[in-house]
Amino acid sequence: MVKPSFCSWSGGKDSCLALYKAITQGYTVKYLLTMMAENGKNSRSHGLSGGLLFKQAESLKIKMVQQRSSWENYENVFISTVNNLKEHKIKHGIFGDIDTQAHLDWVIKICHITNIKYFEPLWKYQRENVIKEFLDAGFKGIIVACDVNKMGKNFLGREITTGLVNELYSLGIDAAGENGEYHTFVYDGPLFNGSIDFIKKEIIVRENYAFLELE
Repeated sequence: MVKPSFCSWSGGKDSCLALYKAITQGYTVKYLLTMMAENGKNSRSHGLSGGLLFKQAESLKIKMVQQRSSWENYENVFISTVNNLKEHKIKHGIFGDIDTQAHLDWVIKICHITNIKYFEPLWKYQRENVIKEFLDAGFKGIIVACDVNKMGKNFLGREITTGLVNELYSLGIDAAGENGEYHTFVYDGPLFNGSIDFIKKEIIVRENYAFLELE
């Protein structure tokens, strides 16, 4: 049965694996929805450029929707955007939460308000299994943002590998980054029609987060 859907898209490993699992389970994903900073240049959570996100969408052959917001009006903008997507017969939302209850509660709230069904394919996964499935499936990604109070800036630009996961564990850092320890950019894998080219540029620090600018 066709399940026309959008995927809440960060450009990172969790949303990518959620998209992959949703597609393999019969969901037809028509749109990627990314929330951008107020200037519209970078994504709100991962700091990825709008152009790089469009490159992902082009390679995935899925339409990209980007919406600007502040943290204060984030929810209202998200709800309005989902309601607009419903006009294109979208009936499901795909999300990549793992085990943070507050995140699931927010998704349930949004989907109740907009009257769409949510699908959380990674929910209650063991965190280490998320990374394992991501790598086993053949996806490739790098770290593009990290909490400098928990991780050094030297992790920026590092490839997601089993070795890196073990290194994070040895430092007492959650390897899945579910608590915001780090964020990633996925540039290749089974859903992509070719690897995405990018250039590593400068590191930008905002409050307690460091971001690796990509182009």
